[in-house]
Amino acid sequence: HYIHSELQKFHAHSNGKEITLELIQQLGTKNAELIIWDLVRAFEQKNKLRFFSLFEQFLNQPDGVDEKGKVIQVASMIAEQLRAMLLVKTARGENSLIINQLGWKPARIQMVARSAGSFSEQGIKDVLSKLEQLDVEIKSSALPPQALFTLICTQALA
Repeated sequence: HYIHSELQKFHAHSNGKEITLELIQQLGTKNAELIIWDLVRAFEQKNKLRFFSLFEQFLNQPDGVDEKGKVIQVASMIAEQLRAMLLVKTARGENSLIINQLGWKPARIQMVARSAGSFSEQGIKDVLSKLEQLDVEIKSSALPPQALFTLICTQALA
């Protein structure tokens, strides 16, 4: 259904002419869910410019979720990926058994291990700790969530 409606929109705006890449980029909407996965990938790759561009795009999605909710959503996705990276990075002995018990496919383990290579074990722990503090701050203070999250990510992506 989503693809069909996007194609109809492109056709309507093309005035019977060829649908070009430029038109698709101009009119195409990107699902918030896709943006958040791209955000996580940009974070893993420490691609600061792409990360903050996608973060801004995500915040501007007209989906009825307020800034606080969106920041919590992105922060929790990044924290989830960081926990997986930490688990894979420290996979020795018993942790190796834990990964097997999680039922992760080998491809996922390889992907997470590759991403974990960009971060030190302590770096991952530090960012997780800051994201935990962010969660408390967002829920208990009037400080702007976007500013707090941006500060944490700027430090993590340095």
